[in-house]
Amino acid sequence: MKKIKKYKKTILIVILAPFVMLFINRIIALYYDQTYFDIDKGIESGKYEMKKIKISGNLNYCGSDDHLIPKYDADGILELIDSNNAYQGHVYLDTIHLNFIIDIKEHISGSEINDDLVQSDNYVVIDKKGQIIQRIVIDSLTYNLKNCLLLENKIDKVQYTSMPPVITMKHFLKKSFTPCFIPKMTLGISNVNGICYTWSGTAYWELIAKNEKFKFTFEDDLQDLFFYDWFFVSKLGYYEIPKKYEDLFDISFFVKKNDLYIIKRKGPYKD
Repeated sequence: MKKIKKYKKTILIVILAPFVMLFINRIIALYYDQTYFDIDKGIESGKYEMKKIKISGNLNYCGSDDHLIPKYDADGILELIDSNNAYQGHVYLDTIHLNFIIDIKEHISGSEINDDLVQSDNYVVIDKKGQIIQRIVIDSLTYNLKNCLLLENKIDKVQYTSMPPVITMKHFLKKSFTPCFIPKMTLGISNVNGICYTWSGTAYWELIAKNEKFKFTFEDDLQDLFFYDWFFVSKLGYYEIPKKYEDLFDISFFVKKNDLYIIKRKGPYKD
């Protein structure tokens, strides 16, 4: 009889534990809701603000050697690029015109070739106020980025398993559960290598920029059952101005998926 009661108690604990953890998860979210706000509504911290730059299309994650013009030595032999120094990012700094360039890929509505949507590559030029001032259709024969510097992402995707100090996920409010963490083989599906995300919900982030703490939220998916494994869908990027150009720009950029945000001083921008 005692064994039966013990088993019942164990089963009850197993059943109730997930609900208790979810309840605690929501209570913690209520606490963070006091100081963390939707990133798309604008975030302020100290003398700075973070605002969204509205750009249509998908942001390309470019390599530092993607647009380099081939260089040849005195004997006409192509000089090899040191791939060990290569890195990736979303934002180019135009060192001549002192603007910023974003490489985007935009779908052309209503156009289809072989059932694939036609895509147009464009450069979007942004000034230091965060205003879009030009859109350039990419033509490799007439336009290049030889005078541009690709800013290095301070939140590289390979660092997601051990978050860099520039950004931290403080909490994740679990809203919708997707039971696709179960191996697909057990479901009778041959594709066992597919990746899906367990929870959809609200991510609470703290970004350190301009010596300020920007606290914001956005909807995301997290591959995790009850604990944070840092496997989330959104590709994040944070870009600071190189020291050589710091006196010219008091701004930085943040990227979430295909959304671009500028961090700058509050109020009218002073040239």
